[in-house]
Amino acid sequence: MNKSQSQFDQYEQYYIEENIPLKIIADEFDLNYQSLMQHSIRRKWGEKKRKYYEDVRINEQKIQLLKSNKRAKELELKNIRRSEGWEKFRRIIAQMMTDNSKKYSPSDIRALISSYKMCCDGQRLEDGQPTTVIREITELSARNPVFEAILENEDILVEKERQVEKLKKELASKK
Repeated sequence: MNKSQSQFDQYEQYYIEENIPLKIIADEFDLNYQSLMQHSIRRKWGEKKRKYYEDVRINEQKIQLLKSNKRAKELELKNIRRSEGWEKFRRIIAQMMTDNSKKYSPSDIRALISSYKMCCDGQRLEDGQPTTVIREITELSARNPVFEAILENEDILVEKERQVEKLKKELASKK
């Protein structure tokens, strides 16, 4: 292999891998642009460039797929662990609600629901997931009448708190 061939190999690399136009290569290395263009046509640099970028794109897609599969498996394992924890949490709440030996105040119930929501939101934020847990609570209430009663009481309490705040504002504005 002589020196001119290796030099053209270098120009080919600039054109294909570094995406430098032929005109700039010709100007940079004091080459005749027409001769360089004809050489690139004879050696099919254009086809090689298309194939190179197609291979790069395919490899990037494969890498992205592997990364997303790995992330999906990690999330699946986290969600399994979390769902086991939440199931224990739900059983504790249900047991507390059916325990007739102790009466729980609405504020205790509200605190339980609030802590449940905070736990869900925190773990969802950790994974960049939305912080809504409406679907999960809806599924619970459909299966568990105790949870349905808790949610109804919570709605009533929230509405009463809104009414109290509204009355406080009205009284403050009248003073």
